[in-house]
Amino acid sequence: MEDFITLLFLLAVVYFLYKKGIFKNVKFPTVHNNLIMTRDMNSNIKMSYKTFNGMENCLFFMKVSNEYTLNYDIKVTKGSLILKCVKGREVIFEKELTEDEQGSFSFTAENKRYRVLIIGNYTGGGCHVTINPQSNAVVNAPQGRI
Repeated sequence: MEDFITLLFLLAVVYFLYKKGIFKNVKFPTVHNNLIMTRDMNSNIKMSYKTFNGMENCLFFMKVSNEYTLNYDIKVTKGSLILKCVKGREVIFEKELTEDEQGSFSFTAENKRYRVLIIGNYTGGGCHVTINPQSNAVVNAPQGRI
């Protein structure tokens, strides 16, 4: 009986914290219906799903001080999808989508590690997200004698 009361109390605390917004990205229940996800080594995420309620967390490694572009192509047939790019605990890009959209976001890497969060709210469709370094048009010439 004590175990049941302890479990009930723990569930009540978790539910209270969830309702207060402490657990922002926790989804109840997590649904991955017909989820197909592919990911390249360090730059490409492709997902398609019939129903997706939950979160996918993808880690990317960058070179510090380089410019990068996050490109996204989102298809939404139902529900909504939130796309976030996070540096540590700081959100540097966030977009909630309820319809099909393509776009991009550029940033300079200040850390080595960045995360892309794909959060589904009973959404259907698919997404394609890439992070690529920007090409520098100016080539630095060597200094001194050649």
